[in-house]
Amino acid sequence: VESSGVRSNLYTIEVVDLPYADTMDLELYFPDYSGLEPRTVEDGGDIAVLTGTRVVVLVTPTVQVPSGRLVLDLDPEAGASVDAEPIIVDLAIAEDGRLTGSFNVERDGSYRVELEGFAGAMAAASPNYFIETLTDQPPRVAFEEPGRDTVVSPLDEAYVEVIVEDDFGVTGLELIYSINGSEEITVPLYRPNEGDELVADISAIYTFYLEEEELEPGDFISYYARGYDNQNGSDGQSGTTDIYFMEVRPFDRIFRQQQEGGGG
Repeated sequence: VESSGVRSNLYTIEVVDLPYADTMDLELYFPDYSGLEPRTVEDGGDIAVLTGTRVVVLVTPTVQVPSGRLVLDLDPEAGASVDAEPIIVDLAIAEDGRLTGSFNVERDGSYRVELEGFAGAMAAASPNYFIETLTDQPPRVAFEEPGRDTVVSPLDEAYVEVIVEDDFGVTGLELIYSINGSEEITVPLYRPNEGDELVADISAIYTFYLEEEELEPGDFISYYARGYDNQNGSDGQSGTTDIYFMEVRPFDRIFRQQQEGGGG
């Protein structure tokens, strides 16, 4: 720099190539309860996975580097009064020159790769990628038959059919009923055996033999169904149906109503 005859010392500028993530692959290891096989994503970036998924990041840099790291900027934990500090995950260097590191997905946020560049300084070597946690939804349970309140006689055999669906597998289905508001009775409809592969949907039937219950006109049966998934092993999330009712009417009244309809 020169001004009014005064000149500064002479400096030099040296151009170097900063390292950058040429390719980045992801290995996803999902929670055990999901039953999902590990998955490899080539040229990955943004992540949207179930909470509890372990992500292994494999970075191929444009040039050989002495070190690297992942920087995770995550949303604050529930109830936290201050923003969370970035989480640093050091990358290990494999024999093939790739850098590897892993983290568990527990909160939303973002992450990026930083590699050691000129004079030992860490420089951003990738864009910021999003991290999105997906929530396992509870089972959906519904009655296919009859799906409404009904009127029955004391001698009827009342048939109900219930279905349960879950995104990662059903671990249980049960019917719960009560007569005239008394203590609830639980009837297991489905429970897989140990070692069985979990299925995503189940349909089950149950028949109320009303004559065996010794019901009288004016009595009623309330019932609903509950299904379970495998989020936390055998004691997972549950979903229930609405409560339905069977009302017992006198047999002769039902008989007369049928006759009024005419026909055979």
